[in-house]
Amino acid sequence: MIAPLIPLAWEEALGDGVVKDIATLFSAFTKGEVRRCDDPAGRLALDRMTGLLASQIKSPYRFQVTVLDVDMVNALAAPGGRIVIFRKLLTEAKSPDEVAGVLAHEMGHAIFRHPTQAVAQSMGISLVFNVLLGGLGSGASGAAGQALVSSAYSRDAEREADDTALDILSGAQVSARGFAEFFDRIAEMEGDS
Repeated sequence: MIAPLIPLAWEEALGDGVVKDIATLFSAFTKGEVRRCDDPAGRLALDRMTGLLASQIKSPYRFQVTVLDVDMVNALAAPGGRIVIFRKLLTEAKSPDEVAGVLAHEMGHAIFRHPTQAVAQSMGISLVFNVLLGGLGSGASGAAGQALVSSAYSRDAEREADDTALDILSGAQVSARGFAEFFDRIAEMEGDS
């Protein structure tokens, strides 16, 4: 009930704070600064891919993708159309189609506002007060970042994101085979975890 009440500008601001706080959170784990990966050639390729995929859907978000130098095969959507990809996901991907599939899946989560819903469920009434008081008080994005890193979406939410990803990939004329192969390979690597 809370997520639809959050104005887009506040959701984007929350998402920006969440991305920053996720980097801080992983810096604490690794006992070193987690940097953003901003290689110009890689950034250009990722921005082009993001633009192509985003052009296939109607969304209020201006998707922004951040790559963090984290040795983990993962990606997540944050509020406001912000997406975080961890570096190892890019090094483990065997093709651009695999990265496009992951990116489209995270866009699907954003479109359905799954990250905002997860934050709202985790923060509850404190998020309502932050919104009603006209901002995101201190600590709101940090709590939201922790909520997203530790949350798991329902099967229905994952199915919505997958279905949306397939629509996006089809519209962009990107093979869905890479999407399927990547997730199969990751599931095999993770086993039952």
